[in-house]
This record gives sequence, C-alpha cells and structure tokens, in this order.
Amino acid sequence: MMGNWGNGSYGGGYGWMGMILPMIIGIGIILLVYFLFKRNSSQNSELDILRKRYAHGEIDSTEYMSRKLDLEGK
Repeated sequence: MMGNWGNGSYGGGYGWMGMILPMIIGIGIILLVYFLFKRNSSQNSELDILRKRYAHGEIDSTEYMSRKLDLEGK
C-alpha cells in the first residue's frame, strides 16, 4: 500500500545501489565534461598568447609555426 517503504527495498529492490550508482555515473560525466573544457580553454589561451607575441613582433614566423605545431600536438 505504501510502495514497499516498510521493507527498505523501495525502488525495485536495488536498495542503496539503485540510488548511488546513478549519482556516481552523473558525477563522472560532469567531471569528464569539466576536464575536457578546461583542457580546451587552456590550449586556446596558450595559442592566443602565441598569436599576440607574433603580432607584437616578439617572435618570428619560424618560431611561431614551430611553437604552434607543438601546442597543437602535431
């Protein structure tokens, strides 16, 4: 009558695993997205710094291309 609250197995009989497993998966997905975004944003800022140094004449085109390839991982 009360949805199986009395025997501690509400939620299809999975108990705590039925509640904890989806939370662990959700937290894992959030962390994965965060670290992927963080990696991309740091790489873009490094390329922006490199572009500014080239634009201001601090480095020549050969050094710019070499460092750009290094940052892009090619």
